Amino acid sequence: MKVADQLFIKTESFVIAILMVFGLSGSTQAQTGTPTKNRLVISSEQLSDTQRLLDEQSARGYVVSDISYHSSIKNLHTDGRLEIDLEMLERPGPRQYRALIAEKDVAVLQKALNYDGAKGFRLLVQTPIPFEVGFVRPRDMFLAVMEKTAIRPGRYEYRVIAYRHKAWVQQQIKQGVTDGFTEACKHQFGPVVYLVMEKMTANSP
Repeated sequence: MKVADQLFIKTESFVIAILMVFGLSGSTQAQTGTPTKNRLVISSEQLSDTQRLLDEQSARGYVVSDISYHSSIKNLHTDGRLEIDLEMLERPGPRQYRALIAEKDVAVLQKALNYDGAKGFRLLVQTPIPFEVGFVRPRDMFLAVMEKTAIRPGRYEYRVIAYRHKAWVQQQIKQGVTDGFTEACKHQFGPVVYLVMEKMTANSP
């Protein structure tokens, strides 16, 4: 074999080795977490991808264990990131998720929750989460994640109550309790508290 050919083969092998090292390094960096735990980090500009990402993770057997939203004090509801922690259970069972985005309005949020609740999806208590969308005329929105499992078959109904002073809505809350609702979660955004009440109805046998 000619010296030139040997040199070419050695150079080619070196390049391939370098590419394999960088390829392995890149795939390692793409992994977030361990085989039993994972984390999705989604920027506020990419929240529309949340549903697709949740579908991919649930198809792999992961279940949502925690949800949080982080943003700077200067930009409270912009330039933030949504973090969804997931874990692999020994026997997770089939699970489905719904990531819905609704206007920051009580009636709109309640309607969106009830739409998926009627299909058996239950609100994960860490949500709803506020964020801001739009450039010319930004507006506040809600992000909510709901989960459906075979462990809790049924339909869910929701009522959303917003208030600055609880005394003003005490009668609404009492009426909700009378109608069979219990507190699912409560979040305060600025001076306004958003209370989400939940009622579960078992499916007929």
